[in-house]
Amino acid sequence: MEHPTVHVCEDCRNAIVNDDYTGLDYYHDREEADERERQIRAGLKRLGWMTPTDNTIEFSLNQCECCKIDGDGKRYEMVLFRMELSSALA
Repeated sequence: MEHPTVHVCEDCRNAIVNDDYTGLDYYHDREEADERERQIRAGLKRLGWMTPTDNTIEFSLNQCECCKIDGDGKRYEMVLFRMELSSALA
């Protein structure tokens, strides 16, 4: 079974891999950091559980597929794992 992949920004990657949002305070004031965290958490809720691969796009103009930010920069590939209810009960 092949799993779908998404490409995420560095902020989302840190949240996915380490459950770490502290770096947001470095680049943003408290209000902006809180908003970024809400965007990231909403994306994680929408996408579900995922894990990183070794694939990185060094420079991308594409939107982050998690938080939907439009900034350019690195994108990190993540593999999505969605378990169907019927297979979970089998």
